[in-house]
Amino acid sequence: MSADDASRCVVFEVWRESFRISIEVIGESLWVVGTWAEGDRALLRAAHAPGGCVTVTEMVIDESRVSLILESGCGRFDVSVELFDDEEPVIRSQTRLTPAADMSMTNWPRDLMMLGPTGMAKPVAGSVDIAPSGLSASMLQLTVGHHGSLFYFQNLTSLAKYADATEVSLCGTVGGEWPELGFSLPDSKPGKFLSAGETVIISDAFVRLSRELPADHLALARQFLSNLGSIYIHLPRPDTTYRDWWKTAALVLDDLEKCVGCWSFAAGKQYVNAYLSDYTTPPELMVQLAVLMPLLDFGSVAGGQPSAVETIRSTLESFFDPELKTVRRWLPARHDDLDGAEEQKKPNVMDSWYMHHTLLNLGRLAAQHDDGARTLFFDSLPYVMKAARRFKYEWPIFFDMETLEIIKAESKPGAGGQKDVPGIYAHVMLQAWEMTGEQRYLDEASRAGRALANRGFEIFYQANITAFGALATFRLWKITAKKRCLDACYLCVANMFANMWLWDCDYGYGRDYRTFLAAIPVKDAPYIASYEEQEVCATFATLLSESADDDVLASVTLLLSEYVRHLADRAWYSYPSNVPTDLLPDRPKTGELARELWIPLEDMCDGWEKSGAVGQEVYGAGLALGVVVRHYHPISEGKWILYAESLICGPAMTSKTGLTFTVLGDPHIESRVRAFGRGRPRRLVAKAELNGQYEELIATTTTDAYVEYVVRGGQVVGFEW
Repeated sequence: MSADDASRCVVFEVWRESFRISIEVIGESLWVVGTWAEGDRALLRAAHAPGGCVTVTEMVIDESRVSLILESGCGRFDVSVELFDDEEPVIRSQTRLTPAADMSMTNWPRDLMMLGPTGMAKPVAGSVDIAPSGLSASMLQLTVGHHGSLFYFQNLTSLAKYADATEVSLCGTVGGEWPELGFSLPDSKPGKFLSAGETVIISDAFVRLSRELPADHLALARQFLSNLGSIYIHLPRPDTTYRDWWKTAALVLDDLEKCVGCWSFAAGKQYVNAYLSDYTTPPELMVQLAVLMPLLDFGSVAGGQPSAVETIRSTLESFFDPELKTVRRWLPARHDDLDGAEEQKKPNVMDSWYMHHTLLNLGRLAAQHDDGARTLFFDSLPYVMKAARRFKYEWPIFFDMETLEIIKAESKPGAGGQKDVPGIYAHVMLQAWEMTGEQRYLDEASRAGRALANRGFEIFYQANITAFGALATFRLWKITAKKRCLDACYLCVANMFANMWLWDCDYGYGRDYRTFLAAIPVKDAPYIASYEEQEVCATFATLLSESADDDVLASVTLLLSEYVRHLADRAWYSYPSNVPTDLLPDRPKTGELARELWIPLEDMCDGWEKSGAVGQEVYGAGLALGVVVRHYHPISEGKWILYAESLICGPAMTSKTGLTFTVLGDPHIESRVRAFGRGRPRRLVAKAELNGQYEELIATTTTDAYVEYVVRGGQVVGFEW
């Protein structure tokens, strides 16, 4: 771009709200320009001809869409610019390139420039407020001058063909330094290129312009969620497919209970291994509870508890240390087997989140009238409360269990400790308060909630722990009616979605599985993990259900419900028998890999990396069970099953031959509902109501095995037979 915009040519302009939206040729690029009333500009590069120029040869205006064809020395660009009517302007700019000759891509510039008024090369003042990294790097939240903000999102799903042709990863491709920001096409792998005459999408960018300036990090979180929700509605999303989780859960249970590689023996008891055939690592309390709780939940739906429940339940007391008066991470009887090969593999080293996670699940057991779990839970609380005060509600990575001395304060210099632990600590304290009514527990939860609310966009350390914080602060808001608690909930949710894989990695090995809307287990992790996904989904589902009658942000309901919906499709690929053999490593880092077993892989990676390198995660065995619990609903004493792809409230029987349920989510989102089973009524009459509008639902598919309907978020659906 020339310093003075001397070569500027405006080919289209329109006003939206108080913004001028224009399409301009400046130098060697075509730009979509959003201009604030004060003159400051956000310039989105739609086409670029390095070392040459672009010429607009055709332009068609169709209502809110402008389609352009541009010719350049490097080939033809087809650009589509769409303006969406919203509370604030949303722009989508998609670019297709048809190279004139085989083309190797190098040194491609970033596509977003933040500049002052026309005729000035000086950048506008501003800041980057949210800039995810790694697999989560697809968006930016910016402050622009003193009069507005901007949200940028690159739909990397659309760029899979480019990544395949050039053998590059799209991970980490959105970022930059002010004022040159946004997406940059990664350099082609040596020897790889775009083929002459073959059209490929090279950009699919969304921008939302705003005059809002968030007053603090809590307001920023609300704006971020609103921005992401607004873009999500217009975002092309991968189709989902019905998966037979009911059958899969039975296969998982059979393998879990019968496969010797899932179990170890110690001190006369049988314990769940963390990874398949990993006999070197001593039993861990978190692993036992991580499998036990989904088993119990599944039993409530399936009509009987799996046999593994009592096997695992009998092991819990063996983790209690009567001297420290708390549960331990590692089985005390096997402490001598800890080799110290990793930082946490020492008897007295405790991971901060780990301590609270075990107590949270013990608290869940205690609430189900398990007297043994109640004793372990309440006997351990004085210890964990002492630690909270010792650390002033700022937990380190590792600490010494006996002395409470900090062993490792930060994950890396300047990053701080586990900033999401105040949320799970608050969750545990609320469990204690709900069971006893003692004010001291509620006071502790409130202190932790305040600490969490001060963390800004640095909360996220581990996905499931941050999700527990969202649920805890929501419950604090329901108890105290303090708005700051609800804001803290939004802050946790915003941290979650700022650290998600928001695109489908449909290249390389990734063509054979789904990654869209997946939770990254820890910040900057290079993969998604079964266990964290399972717990994030369960926590989001609980938060959705508990907030169904409350006036929460519509974007929060949308994003949470969509995460739950897509996991029911995406998680299918976590099982090694559901992906091609060449996608898997010859040998994992931990234990063994048995493709025929229904034990999920820990890690699903970027498309150029093999998945399953960490191992098969026995403590993630609850993944399939959790999907059944959330999506399958036995009707008429189990004579037939109602499957709902989106989370629902209900179903509730209205008569012996009728039921009703409410679909949670956004009205823009459609999902499937399926009735199946031997006792399924041969004739169902389905009706739906939304905002006073009634409609009869017509089955989209009817077979001997099932009948299926399409419903929308917010609808109240009734079945009669």
